[in-house]
Amino acid sequence: MKKRILSAVLVSGVTLGTAAVTVNADDFDTQIAAQDAVISNLTSEQAAAQSQVDAIQTQVSSLQSQQAELEAQNAQLEAESQKLSEEIQVLSSKIVARNQTLKNQARNAQKNVSATSYINTILNSKSVSDAINRVQAIREVVAANKKMLDEQEADKAAIEQKQAENQEAINTVAANKATIEQNQAALATQQAELEAAQLNLSAQLATAEDERANLVAQKEAAEQAAAEAAAAQAAAEAQAAAEAQAQAESVAQAQAAVQNNTATTDTTTDTSAEQPAATTP
Repeated sequence: MKKRILSAVLVSGVTLGTAAVTVNADDFDTQIAAQDAVISNLTSEQAAAQSQVDAIQTQVSSLQSQQAELEAQNAQLEAESQKLSEEIQVLSSKIVARNQTLKNQARNAQKNVSATSYINTILNSKSVSDAINRVQAIREVVAANKKMLDEQEADKAAIEQKQAENQEAINTVAANKATIEQNQAALATQQAELEAAQLNLSAQLATAEDERANLVAQKEAAEQAAAEAAAAQAAAEAQAAAEAQAQAESVAQAQAAVQNNTATTDTTTDTSAEQPAATTP
């Protein structure tokens, strides 16, 4: 009887232990499912972060291209400005030289080119052809002066135009430089954002990997515990079955012995009862 109670207690204890392990395994499954959801969310966040990194990198590349174009434009404008300055200097020199020539010719014209001078030229001529030549010479001087004045005005207008173009080029260069400085500031800010995004991405990746490794370890531990519990339960059940079998065999043997003893006692009693009847005279 004691052996039967002991076997029952042993089996029930193993069963309770197995149930506890099963509960723990279920808890781990729940935790694993929760961790899977967390990892899925992190994966989505990582994809979004990578998209942001790509967008920032695209903006950085665009700013770099714009900056290179502006720098090239500035170099061209500065070269044009230098050329315009040289042309302005040449035109200014021509104007100064013409001014002196015009002053000299103006003084001569005051003396020679007048109605009286035309008359005197004709009267003092030796012949008609000489008079014509002298008048033609005066006309050529007047025409040359007019041409020089026209060139002077044209050069002055050209100087004004080139100065305006030069100033426009200078203004454009200044505006481009300001834009470049702004772009550089924006580029520095975006590069900092890019680095921060990359660091955040790396941290998220590391966190996801650690959580995944922890999840796998927990799952393996739960599976190992469940396997050990199942093995222990099987061993306990086998031991309980063996003990129950042994107990049953022992009970059967005891019952057989009791029956044998009872049969022997009955036989002896019957024999004793029959012997007195045989000795009666």
